[in-house]
Amino acid sequence: MKLLLNVNASSGVPIYIQIIEGIRKKIELGQLSAGDSLPPVRSLAQELRIAPATLVRAYAELQREGLIESRAGAGTTITARAVGVRESGLETRLKELTTIVTFARDAGVSRTELERILANHLNSVYAKEEP
Repeated sequence: MKLLLNVNASSGVPIYIQIIEGIRKKIELGQLSAGDSLPPVRSLAQELRIAPATLVRAYAELQREGLIESRAGAGTTITARAVGVRESGLETRLKELTTIVTFARDAGVSRTELERILANHLNSVYAKEEP
């Protein structure tokens, strides 16, 4: 299974943190769900061109948080608790959107103008997904 994580060694953020955040984001976005398998440490480390110990550290932190579980012979999977992460992530983003809309209203942006701005932004974002 390909996980498609991006790591940047020169970003200043430790690679194991980038991996943790990348997996959390995939859970929040619903790209990883309860029961999904994560790649074995050796194969993902090779794919990302990182030391296996770095990935072990990331997996250990995610396991400590209860988002993944590893079982000998069965591999590493996303836990049912991860569903709560997705729901809380979406809830957080909706609160952020409410803050932005309220800010725009308080700044004097009309509802019509804000709807136009949001529609343009939505069109731009979704156009990137089309083939």
